[in-house]
Amino acid sequence: MGVVVDGWVLGGEAGIVRIQQGIDKLRSAGQNARMPYWLYLLADVMVQAGRTDAARGILDAALTEAEQHDELWWMPEVLRARAQLLSRDAAVPILRRAAILAKNQHSRVLQARCEQALAELGARVEDSVLSLGR
Repeated sequence: MGVVVDGWVLGGEAGIVRIQQGIDKLRSAGQNARMPYWLYLLADVMVQAGRTDAARGILDAALTEAEQHDELWWMPEVLRARAQLLSRDAAVPILRRAAILAKNQHSRVLQARCEQALAELGARVEDSVLSLGR
């Protein structure tokens, strides 16, 4: 996992390579814990490097990993990052879903990040929508 974090700090194409190497090592060792987070870090560096199409695919893989392995703790942030690569109309419902998930997980920080992203799009999470997540 140190290789992944090193690659994230390094950034750019070299960082992408380093993160991919770290993820490959983790997978080959059967260590899939926190895989949605590691994939998120890879996508983050890809976005910074201008590789948004590849980042979309990585974020989709992170969502699949999260659902398949019931590792949902970082899913609100993955959803938020994925929404940022979409049009406003497509992003708003995803961000609302992410905010509800974060609220249900009692993750105030991730909920606030989702609500901030909504605010930047001129939308907000309705109180009635948040109550649905209870």
